Amino acid sequence: GSTPSIVNRLSLGFSWCPLAASLNIGFSQTRRPHLQANKQPKRNPIRAIDLFEFSIACVFLVLCKLSVKLIRFETLARLYSLKSTNIDIRLDPTNSNRQQATTRAIKRAARHLPGAYVCLPQALAGKLMLQFKGVASFLVLGVKIDESKAMSAHAWLVSENSIILGGFREDFKSVAVFE
Repeated sequence: GSTPSIVNRLSLGFSWCPLAASLNIGFSQTRRPHLQANKQPKRNPIRAIDLFEFSIACVFLVLCKLSVKLIRFETLARLYSLKSTNIDIRLDPTNSNRQQATTRAIKRAARHLPGAYVCLPQALAGKLMLQFKGVASFLVLGVKIDESKAMSAHAWLVSENSIILGGFREDFKSVAVFE
């Protein structure tokens, strides 16, 4: 087939944009007759509030990744108002996670944005999003040293005694907690 003209692209809604198509942004299947012939599986369209959270998560993830790459951590901590604390975090696996929208948005944005968004930018972006919502959270930095004396670092975000981003790994020891 030939490439659709701009008029045809506009009439297709957002289906020509790979990011929008992967998020299922646009009209429902019944309002897109050009997809009826293909019999593509029907997915739930993204809700407007989730799209807003996703957009904010994209902005924060990109800013956090750039700042982690370009700025020393001491300056970064001052910039993001991270205060070191000696609090001992006790995890409660039965605690409900009220921050699921933020968690979903950060994970979705990390999947769909180009490049790798590892634990620290994700945890920082989640911390900033929760901070703007007025929800308390703790950014935890951990390290592990293996048999060959190689050191690995990991970051995770804790809110309401539940890990909401980064995932806890028992082999990593917490070395710093920021509120």
